Amino acid sequence: MRFWEVGGAILIDDEFHAIGAAQSYTFLGLFTHFGEADHCIPLAMWYKFLIPWAGLGDWSVRLPMLLSSLVFCAAVPLLVYPAVRSSALGWLIAIAPYHIFYSRYARPYSIAFLLGFLSVLALWRAIRSADRRWFCLAAPCAILAPWFNLSFLPPLAAAGAAVSVWACTARGRALRAAWAASFFTVLGGWCVLLLPPLLTDSAALYVKAGPKLVVAAALPWLMELFTGVCDLRLGVLLVAAAAFGLFVLLRREPWLGLLLTLAAGAQFTASLATHPDNIVTAAMLGRYTLFIHALFLVSLAAAAARAVEACTGRLRKPAVAALALLCLGLFRAGPLPRLLELRPEWRSHGAFQGGYAWAKEGDFSRYGEKFRLKGFPPFYSALKKLPPGSVKLLEAPWHYASWLNPLPFYQAYHRQKNAIAFVGKVAGRGRGGEWPLENINSRFSYFEELGSAGFNTRARADLLVIHKSWPAEQPDMPGLAGESEDMTRVLSFCRARYGPPSYEDALLSVFPLTAAARALPLAP
Repeated sequence: MRFWEVGGAILIDDEFHAIGAAQSYTFLGLFTHFGEADHCIPLAMWYKFLIPWAGLGDWSVRLPMLLSSLVFCAAVPLLVYPAVRSSALGWLIAIAPYHIFYSRYARPYSIAFLLGFLSVLALWRAIRSADRRWFCLAAPCAILAPWFNLSFLPPLAAAGAAVSVWACTARGRALRAAWAASFFTVLGGWCVLLLPPLLTDSAALYVKAGPKLVVAAALPWLMELFTGVCDLRLGVLLVAAAAFGLFVLLRREPWLGLLLTLAAGAQFTASLATHPDNIVTAAMLGRYTLFIHALFLVSLAAAAARAVEACTGRLRKPAVAALALLCLGLFRAGPLPRLLELRPEWRSHGAFQGGYAWAKEGDFSRYGEKFRLKGFPPFYSALKKLPPGSVKLLEAPWHYASWLNPLPFYQAYHRQKNAIAFVGKVAGRGRGGEWPLENINSRFSYFEELGSAGFNTRARADLLVIHKSWPAEQPDMPGLAGESEDMTRVLSFCRARYGPPSYEDALLSVFPLTAAARALPLAP
């Protein structure tokens, strides 16, 4: 599920931050600046390294996150196994919608989550076994996690403080010395990686601090995201089971339960104190409190393992089978079956990730501005009559911000393939989310630049769809108000290059890009 059709997912929202920074800064500039768009420094440096050598493409921009997610799925259950004594955690991670989303998302949360979680688990294993070699894993992970995302600095600092208290009473001078060396190594690493941007560009952090605090209404949606189910009542039952599992964990492995609870509490408290922009939404709050997700998964696995252990004799095998069926039931109760039915292009769209009610009742109001569609243009009704996936559209102009982009709902209706045409070059003005594709040595299969020499050589689209005015097309979407653009130059260019449109009305002009496309029945 993490790799399934991920190469066809169109970049959207914050996925553009690191790519834009890679074009705007030198390597030294990246190392010393957070940037206005709060890009991930190491991810932006990775992109900048790739551009002249291999270029940026469908897979290269997501590969670090995908690989880190695979390591997470393999390493975390193995490290936690002595505490839960069950493979339940591995299955819960495998089907966790929130983890799957960030495994596929071209932002650093999957990497930071892996590094932060591994650091805490390594500290627990060091305490549990009195083996100082675990510090060799904990230290580099703790150094790197906040570099990928600063939200992991408070939880790791809290875990480090707790381990320092333990070290003061630990037996063995060598173990205490190893912890001291590890502790100061981490502090030194943070100084090297985090002080340069903090000293040079600390203003960027204040810019991202929003005026709004966490609201209680976001918490049920956050529970929905972290539990991975669409039904609130089932989510409450899972949280109750996880609470029981945490009790079991604190009795069985108190240091693991304590470290995870401290990390989760510190991360949530830091989010309350700093109130990052848009934290009133569950999607934003969730990405800054991933240790709560970690605590939930481990605690739920502990509860499941304890339930199986309580079944002795002939009941053991049926209990294991019931656990497997429970995991299958949780998968089916979540958004993944519905999400996998959609075409891959827009699975990262914010409307699908702000909550899971859409999978149950089609409610897309959980992310940013409400998505209130006033029907679909007649052209898409004609497309709906064609076999699904038989036609590929190049849509223009587009908005890379989810709350300004109704194209995913169009595609869910007409079921055809999607790609994006950049029109800023022909329109004679810069547009957010667009840049000359040669600047990034583009290998993307879903981005084309209108007016370029190699236009449509990668997307191989059939039709070019020009939206004349998004506010006129969707007047009930409040985010689109004032987003009207003059498409006169773009339409004149398309008429001169491709001839008269094969379909046109007050909202759209559709130009065929292939001979076969001219014969398509596009009448509503």
